Amino acid sequence: MDETAASYEAMAAAYADRWFDLRLADSMARFTALLPPGARVLDVGCGPGRDVAWLTEQGFRAVGLDVARAMLLQGRARGVTAPLVQADMRHLPFADGSFQGIWACASLLHIPHRQVAGVLRELRRVLNGHIYLSVKRGAGSAWVADESGHRRLFVYHRPAALRRLVERCGFQVLRCRESSDLAGRRRPWIELWGRAW
Repeated sequence: MDETAASYEAMAAAYADRWFDLRLADSMARFTALLPPGARVLDVGCGPGRDVAWLTEQGFRAVGLDVARAMLLQGRARGVTAPLVQADMRHLPFADGSFQGIWACASLLHIPHRQVAGVLRELRRVLNGHIYLSVKRGAGSAWVADESGHRRLFVYHRPAALRRLVERCGFQVLRCRESSDLAGRRRPWIELWGRAW
């Protein structure tokens, strides 16, 4: 397990306490409007399952995936009933075209630049429908430690370069925008909605 994943294992309870009740209402509404009723949706890098629970409440057949087992256990403790799978997004344990939607909220944020295309192709492999992803705007990458000393790798992107990469990996970009951080942090988000070709 790499250092970022190990940090999420260690900080799972504190992370869930801080973020589980946050709702990305506008972003989620734009995403779910693209999906047929009851669509099978994969939340990649689901953490404690906040968005999986929300998708389930809206009638979708949601599945959560995260590399950190402790995060998934936090989800169960908070009443998440959807399937939760411990796996690495670089090697998804699902059949080709098995999801009609992929929600990748802040999950590509920790993938080194040289691996992002491979992850996008893997997401494309399991998708027969629409995708949402969000990453932080900026250049390069940085190791960031929280107040407890847990370090995570944060990888930043530029909007135009992200669009080109997503398109090269088999997606049509439907919308791409920058949005401010709801927690007031300095770097804005890049949000992208697309569909598999």
